[in-house]
Amino acid sequence: MIPELTDTALDWRPLRASDLEPLAELIEAAEHLDDTAERHDLGQLRRTFVESATDPAEHAVVGWEGDSAIVYGWNHPRFENGRARVALAGVVHPGWRYDKLGRAIFAWQLSRAHAWYYSEGRDAGLSLEAYSDDHLGSRRRLYERNGFTPTRWLSDLHRDLTELDRLPDAVPPPVTLVPFRTELSEQVRLVHHAAFAHQWGAGPIPPEEWERSLRREAARPEWSWVALAGPQVVGYALNSLAPGGGRDGYAEGWTDRIGVHPDWRGSGIARALLRRSLDSFAEAGLDGAGLGADSTEQRLTLYESLGYRPSDTVIQYGRDAVSPRRARHTGS
Repeated sequence: MIPELTDTALDWRPLRASDLEPLAELIEAAEHLDDTAERHDLGQLRRTFVESATDPAEHAVVGWEGDSAIVYGWNHPRFENGRARVALAGVVHPGWRYDKLGRAIFAWQLSRAHAWYYSEGRDAGLSLEAYSDDHLGSRRRLYERNGFTPTRWLSDLHRDLTELDRLPDAVPPPVTLVPFRTELSEQVRLVHHAAFAHQWGAGPIPPEEWERSLRREAARPEWSWVALAGPQVVGYALNSLAPGGGRDGYAEGWTDRIGVHPDWRGSGIARALLRRSLDSFAEAGLDGAGLGADSTEQRLTLYESLGYRPSDTVIQYGRDAVSPRRARHTGS
């Protein structure tokens, strides 16, 4: 029995690989009722479990009634930009939401996040983050009662491809657009860092993590594009098949990452990369296109001018749980 959860009527145990199928059923039921922007399937859960940098059995717990998963909490800890960060994920089955299980599992997650931080023995400071669709008032209130505040608004945008006008790509010379090639990957990674160096929470992506993202099952390098100025990469659009692509008869291409080097912004490169991506999606026979944008400070004019329309907004909540001791000592 897990001490923090002894007051509930469920059986609790750490997450195991054999639990992923009933966990997927729980998540599917909750996401269907909540009409969430992001959906997770069994394949995604298995990949997250296998690729986790930390042992899920130490950072995830599931509450059971018999063979049915009723509630889960899963912490995803990492060090980023010299600071410890933990993303908190979890959900309660729709039929059990009046038993205060959400509060209980969230309390366990907060306790576990602090225990992990102190076990690492690094004076890095601890930041917590959690996510909620903007229409899920009860989840947002849970976060706010625990000291979390909104930090970012993330919008999903979509467009249909049935009436895609073919337009020329207007890029300034000497810029050219070329299909993504493996030998350009490291240059693209470095331009990505330059493009997002000042964005909230951004940090360097290690080469192995970058390459792993390009090799994942949904990735589609053949739909991706790079902007070159001579031999130098100055922009990129990395695309994939959206989660659940092809289910229910609708397949959507997704732009995972798009960026332009700061020295080349304002030249129409991002627009041209998106245009070429839309053409790739259409040529592959897809029905639609989508992408996610940080709408906290960024205007969506570029995307809307290409036919994308906002559909869902996810709010990132954050809380600085522990300050570095050196910062407290210096008064900074």
